[in-house]
Amino acid sequence: MVLRGRYALYWASMARSNPQALLIAGLIFAGIMVLDPFGLMRDTPRLEHSEIDDARVAELSDYLRAYPKAPEEYLAGLFDRHTIVFLGEYGRLSRQVTFVGEALEPLRAAGVSRIGLTHLLAADQSAIDELVTAEEFDRRQAQRLLFNRKVLWGYEEYVDLLEAVWRINRGAEPDDPPLRAVGLNTQPAYRHLESPPDLEDPEKMQAVFADGVPDRAIADAIEREIVASGRSALIFTAVEHAFTEFEDLAHAERMQSLGFSETARAGNYIAEELGAEVATVMMHAPWPDRSASSGVRSPAGGAIEAALAAVPERYRSVGFSLTESPFGELELTGGEYLHGRASARLAELADGYIALGLIGEYRTVTPITAFIDSENLDEAIRRFPGPTPDGASVSGMNAYLQRVNDQIERDLELFR
Repeated sequence: MVLRGRYALYWASMARSNPQALLIAGLIFAGIMVLDPFGLMRDTPRLEHSEIDDARVAELSDYLRAYPKAPEEYLAGLFDRHTIVFLGEYGRLSRQVTFVGEALEPLRAAGVSRIGLTHLLAADQSAIDELVTAEEFDRRQAQRLLFNRKVLWGYEEYVDLLEAVWRINRGAEPDDPPLRAVGLNTQPAYRHLESPPDLEDPEKMQAVFADGVPDRAIADAIEREIVASGRSALIFTAVEHAFTEFEDLAHAERMQSLGFSETARAGNYIAEELGAEVATVMMHAPWPDRSASSGVRSPAGGAIEAALAAVPERYRSVGFSLTESPFGELELTGGEYLHGRASARLAELADGYIALGLIGEYRTVTPITAFIDSENLDEAIRRFPGPTPDGASVSGMNAYLQRVNDQIERDLELFR
């Protein structure tokens, strides 16, 4: 079975740009074709961006030169006025994950004592606490915790991030409370999905999310484990979950069509409770655009990437406010974030922005060798995020991890 054209692009782009979203369509379709994921016929991809105003690029690049602030310094500084900061990642980009590990020291110095991770299950909290406070770091146990959350999320950099939390704790003074990694996610009951059309079946999807839709479950875990403690926390998650003031209209429509009453994002729920104590920071990365031939577009019409390219390399790794800089005035020119709106500005999406270089300089994360093996294959098949793949094998499952990365690399190549 082969899907062609833009319908095929819909499935593939969902897996790349929104790995935690409700309609994990790319993953589910790949479950049926696990021996050849993303082997889809599609139009020749090209990068979508708008005509770039040279004067605007000059204004933006002048700002980068005038206010150079290291991204970890900017992120830590937000805790002078916020208690919870959502940091939104694209997913599977190595530099974004390693940055969070590098930022832990300044975050700790700023009083941050929690790092919430949607890459881990809330139900595994006891095991997470044990992992990051143990005498020795157990990489196999860290891999198992990632596997528990999603059986196809086996990447070295996410294990390294947990090790970075452990290292902070090993270097702490005896009386210092540990830096706590908090699992935030839930495990959907994917066994109820038998074929791709089940994704559009309200009854089936209600069964899949019987224990709570992901965004509400993530917010509940934040409230229980972080808000109730009164501690400051960084929430590292897919950018869609990180929206606090911005309403994701496309997501809300999908949820309503499936009969769910909870249509907001995790950040929206927390901001509703804590108001100005909460902030969202987006990291520079491709933006999802299902109408584009590639499934992605350059952020804010390409103006940010152009401004970064116009300055020396030392100014390209930077953090800045969107409410206090000309970047916030950039118009959204297309893509999923503009869905349902005639217009919107970048400052409506987030409070702050972090660039870690040009998008074309990014690389994908590193798949863990033999993440799926003979011992966990049966469990991986049972908990596969979609219909159970026929004939799935150890090699096929592990090949999927690499092929998802290969697709993201092709997207990044469009920016080079």
